[in-house]
Amino acid sequence: MVTSMTGYGFAEEKIADGRISVEMKSVNHRFLDVQFHLPAVLRNQEEEARKIVNEKVQRGKVDITVTLTGNPSSLGVEKHLHIDWHLLRQYLQEAKQMQAFGAFDGKLSLNDFLFNEQIVSVQEETREAPAIHQALWNAMHNACNSLMSMRNKEGRLLSRDLESYLQHISQCLEVLETRVPEVQSRYRQKLEQKMKAMVDTVDEERLLTEVAVFADKSDVSEELARMHAHVKQCKETLGEPGAIGRKLDFITQEMNREANTIGSKGNDQSLSKVVVEMKSILEKVKEQVQNIE
Repeated sequence: MVTSMTGYGFAEEKIADGRISVEMKSVNHRFLDVQFHLPAVLRNQEEEARKIVNEKVQRGKVDITVTLTGNPSSLGVEKHLHIDWHLLRQYLQEAKQMQAFGAFDGKLSLNDFLFNEQIVSVQEETREAPAIHQALWNAMHNACNSLMSMRNKEGRLLSRDLESYLQHISQCLEVLETRVPEVQSRYRQKLEQKMKAMVDTVDEERLLTEVAVFADKSDVSEELARMHAHVKQCKETLGEPGAIGRKLDFITQEMNREANTIGSKGNDQSLSKVVVEMKSILEKVKEQVQNIE
């Protein structure tokens, strides 16, 4: 079954008087790369959350954002105002000394200290909240299912396109198998005409030798047979379970090599046109394969 590496999933769970939402985005990647963006109260749960993704996703770059909304205290977050009294005393003492010089006539106000982040700061404390953890697991599972649903849907479209491309390649191979003997026959006729133009008679033995040499150099039967085998293997792989993207990528590279060899050995314009068309289709196959898990 073909699964795309591109997808999106979202899920939300209600907790107390708040909510927890999980958003997942995945794109192409050579391996599995999962990145989390978690609120402070849930950072110690990243490893468990990662296991949920690893159970269902095998390849791709997955970006996960978890958001908590609602009353912080009910979400396991307590905020406290912290004042550095020691630093405040130093500020006031130094201010008195500076004022004694008579250089400053302004008076200090409460705002001068309330908005000084070095003196007044808000600190967060997190506490264990089993209800939030359970809500996180539920949202993670649902978001992951949503992500995989989209990836599977995209995969079915990719599979349909690839099957169409492979069918087109098979048609190109059939055309090449028909034209190769025709090319060899035309070569014999041209060679025979040249011999007659130079001398009145044709050296049949030499003609057969030249034609045999040409036929050997332009023989692409092995390459065509291997191409047919690769096309068949591609179709079979599309129906295999699990991550098949790397295998398809390797087969596509082999098909490209065979197509290049056929093009170099063909030595005929009519064959070259078919090979160019086939290579153009292979480029499309390669692009689509890059999206498969």
